[in-house]
Amino acid sequence: MAQELQELQLKLVNLQNLLQIRQADQQRAKNNISELRKLIQKRQLELEALEQEKVTLAQQIQERKVKKEQIWNTRDNIDKEKVRIEQQYHELKDKIINLENEIKRFRKQHDSTLERTRQLELSITENKTRAEGIRDRIREEYSVDIDVGIAYDGLNEEETAQAIETLRFKIKQLGQVNPLAVSEHEKESERLAFYTRQYDDLVEAEKSLMQTIKKINITARKQFVETFEKIKENFEVVFKSFFENGEGTIYLEENADPLEANIEITVNPKGRRVQTLSLLSGGEKTLTAISLLFSIYKVKPSPFCILDEVDAPLDDVNIVRFTNALRDFSRDTQFIVITHNKRTMEAADTMYGVTMEEEGLSKLVSVQFN
Repeated sequence: MAQELQELQLKLVNLQNLLQIRQADQQRAKNNISELRKLIQKRQLELEALEQEKVTLAQQIQERKVKKEQIWNTRDNIDKEKVRIEQQYHELKDKIINLENEIKRFRKQHDSTLERTRQLELSITENKTRAEGIRDRIREEYSVDIDVGIAYDGLNEEETAQAIETLRFKIKQLGQVNPLAVSEHEKESERLAFYTRQYDDLVEAEKSLMQTIKKINITARKQFVETFEKIKENFEVVFKSFFENGEGTIYLEENADPLEANIEITVNPKGRRVQTLSLLSGGEKTLTAISLLFSIYKVKPSPFCILDEVDAPLDDVNIVRFTNALRDFSRDTQFIVITHNKRTMEAADTMYGVTMEEEGLSKLVSVQFN
């Protein structure tokens, strides 16, 4: 009886110890759950921040595209305005030149007529003075009053009178030397100066826009070429990790603007020289595309990446290479892989599945392997 009591006491002590262990395990589990919830909240905050950053970057890209379009539209409008002002400028310039030439011609003709009239009037005055002197001498010496209308020496009276009338008629025909021509000239000169200033402003604006566009293109080309060279180096390394003894590279189309050039991909898996990518198998095409994707991620890592059954065409050997690459890149990028391949699932840290225990009711099941 005492032995049974002792055994029962021993069992009671063991059960109490086991209860304490279970309670400690339960407390640790609660602590782990609390830590996991905090970690989930932290990851959600990080994901929200990354989403916000993604939206911000997308907005910046869109704003820069809009700004570029606005710059090009402004440049086109300025070019059209420049052509219109140039045309007006040349028309006004030709008009002013014609007005100036017409003024010069009228002034020259008027001055020539006035000079000729002055000479004739002076000649007539001199002849009249001579005639009066001769008339006075004849009247004093011979007491004879002769008619002053005697023809002067070397002067044809009729021709002279006719010439005088002709000149007077021409002077009347000339009239005023267009007194509005000067004011019109000044007005047109002001308009010419105004359009000249506008033309100069447009030329300066065009130069500024061209310099801005040139600067943007130079910066974009430089950044693109530098990034492309880094991606090219990464692609050559990543491709060799997928294809043993294979070679692959990318290059830009020769003699073309880097921003507009085509990108060519040349691959030689396992020593085979392939002229076109269509000669590659489905798995080789997949690994080539993944190599290019990972090469870009090495230059500028993305916070997360979703791959939808990219491993479907791969065999078991390439699946191992693919999962190893995912592990290497998972240090900088969180990968979400949609797959039905068992080997890919085995390499995952966490697996999520969707099941339907009840008709029409889906349930998410997750398993962490670590």
